This record gives sequence, C-alpha cells and structure tokens, in this order.
Amino acid sequence: AYMTDGFGFVPHTVFWADYLARELGMGTTYASTQWGFFGVGAIVGPVTLGLCAARWGWWRVGVAAFALKAFAIGLPLLSAAAPAHALSGLLVGALSPGMSAVVSGYLMQLVGPEQHKRMWGLATAGFSLTQAVSGGLMAWLYAQLGSYKPLFVLGCGSLILGCVLIIAMRGLLARPSKN
Repeated sequence: AYMTDGFGFVPHTVFWADYLARELGMGTTYASTQWGFFGVGAIVGPVTLGLCAARWGWWRVGVAAFALKAFAIGLPLLSAAAPAHALSGLLVGALSPGMSAVVSGYLMQLVGPEQHKRMWGLATAGFSLTQAVSGGLMAWLYAQLGSYKPLFVLGCGSLILGCVLIIAMRGLLARPSKN
C-alpha cells in the first residue's frame, strides 16, 4: 500500500504548479499561491494524523488517509475552481508527510517492535522505488499526451488501490491461522 502512495502523489509533488500555471493557464502567481496551500498542509498534516490515529486507530486512519488522498489527487479533474485547487493542495500536502507516520504506525501494529525496523526499511525502499518510477513514467506520459490530466487519473487510481490493499490486509490478518 505504501508503494501505491509513492506512485500516486507524484502528480501533485512534481507537476502541480506547472499544471495550474500552464495547462490551466492560471499563471505562475496563482500556481505559487496554490503551492503554498500544499506547504501549509505539510506543516499540519503529520500532527493532525497522529492525533486522529490516537483517537481512531492506525488502521482506520490509514484507510481514511488513502481514500482522502485519492480524492484530493482526483479533485482537480472534477473542478477547476480556486477553492478546489486549494483544498486539493492542502489535503495532498497534509497527507504526503503524514502518510509516513500513518503507515509506520500501522506497520508497527502489524509486525511488532522487533520486526518494525526491518519492515519499515523495506516499505521505505518500495516507496522510493515506485516514486522514482512514477516520476519518470509520468514525465514520459506527459511528453506523449501533452496533458497532465491522465497523470492525476493514475495518481488517484494508485491511491485507491492502496486503500483497497489496506482493507484487504486487515481481512487477511483477521483470519485464524491453520497452523
């Protein structure tokens, strides 16, 4: 699931400002202002998600975070209005650094403290790999298609898959072992 986040958030972290400035024709001042919402989200996201996890648990917050981030990545496809852009940037900004805390916290619950360091290392390596592949793939796709919109579709779809994987993992872990 964490790998899907590494793939899915690239449209906002790499292409967001250019999408707003050039593809939508809003200009660099508008794009810079919208990028500021992303920054505000990044400041408040990890603490907010940590507080939510303390109240509702890592699994519930993980499912909600992936679903909300998928919505936020897809929101520019639904509306070209400034409030939608601001909300999209704010949410993706909050959920980008915050997702690491959520996934790490849930992983700790899944594997325990003894295995956490090793498993978190593998999860982080997977995230980094898919982030790198996503950046290259999406740059190539943009060069082929001339539009950022398909990239947002891919990002949104990737995060929906992550949400499904987290839900499925809970179901798999709840099954009694046959050993």
